[in-house]
Amino acid sequence: DQPHCIGPITPLIFFQTFPMNFTKVVHLLKLVFLLFFTCLWTPHAAQWVYVSSAEISSPGDSLNPGDTLNSSTYIVSAKGTFALGFFHRIDGTTNKTYLAISKIDDQSSLFNVFVWFGSRDRPIINNSGMFTFDNKGTLKIVPQGGDPVVLYSSPRPTENTVATLLDSGNFILKEMHSNGSMKQVLWKSFDYPGDTLLPGMKLGVSHKTGQTWSLTSWLTDEIPVPGPCKLEWDPKGCQLIIRQRGEVYWTSGVLKRGNRFKSISLDVTSMYNFIVVSNEDEEYFSFSNTNQSLMSEWLLTPMGQLKDLKGLDIARADNCYGYNTNGGCQRWKQPECRHHGDTFDLISGYLVAGDLSVNYNSSFSI
Repeated sequence: DQPHCIGPITPLIFFQTFPMNFTKVVHLLKLVFLLFFTCLWTPHAAQWVYVSSAEISSPGDSLNPGDTLNSSTYIVSAKGTFALGFFHRIDGTTNKTYLAISKIDDQSSLFNVFVWFGSRDRPIINNSGMFTFDNKGTLKIVPQGGDPVVLYSSPRPTENTVATLLDSGNFILKEMHSNGSMKQVLWKSFDYPGDTLLPGMKLGVSHKTGQTWSLTSWLTDEIPVPGPCKLEWDPKGCQLIIRQRGEVYWTSGVLKRGNRFKSISLDVTSMYNFIVVSNEDEEYFSFSNTNQSLMSEWLLTPMGQLKDLKGLDIARADNCYGYNTNGGCQRWKQPECRHHGDTFDLISGYLVAGDLSVNYNSSFSI
């Protein structure tokens, strides 16, 4: 398990390579500070605003044309499983707010896991944003004094539309028949995954639209902008892939009969039913839970771990160093600063909280 920071003393764990000169040590220490704060893995709720379902007055699950959400209003799925609204950190480190979907484990608990963000790379400043579903059928995030972030704009006039947050965690815009039945889905959040894969979500590609579905980690466990790691489905190899900055770090191995991947434990795969679809329209991977009373959430961390928040580790690409091939790890070209025969020694130390200012840079890597 990754270390956690508790109280005024922060544990520091890093790897030192030998041989290396003083300049390389200095650069490594700078990198270590970044990696340490990146590796403190927790669900994405520790320092974020908490809103309980009890604080929401008569929540609905849908938006109709002309409806708006602001920084203090939400919609909640029919069974109280998910909430859609604006969320921000409460520790004073930033004034940025994000439109997000948050998981609620039960109706008495706090919103605690973010499964989707409307615009990870364009946050709203100072709770000034609005989420609107206008009368033209456009879904957009509108910051005060800034350009809107359009999630969906209808290419043609549509009537009888409604946007609904489902208990699957999918936020869909649908066109309805006059009798109240659904005519078609115009847009859905499941087509724009973040760092979390829920049952029914896809990894793969649509040949009709050219759209790809993949997970992208946060930059750090505290910063939700797109980070260094991706989880993809390789339809030709029939396997899952974790990349870090474009380099393949880990593969699951081919999905075999019996619901098995070579590099994923049977204890893990037994929890799921894997679905693979390959036709002229699309090629994708999806999963469901064998225990229908559970809803797993696969989370890709900034360090390359793939975790089920309801169960076990699925993949540990953070243990892949480019020269080892155990557990699905892949070889890749080593940096020039590494030499054949270099070893890695574990060194532990401590940082006193408040003594270090860290600037996050996603271009850093070992």
